[in-house]
Amino acid sequence: MAIVQHIKVILLVSKRDWSKSDGYE
Repeated sequence: MAIVQHIKVILLVSKRDWSKSDGYE
């Protein structure tokens, strides 16, 4: 089930990007 792990990674990266844009600016 590599697809599920891919989705998890994408979600984590998206969350990090959102946090960066929201918290660091």
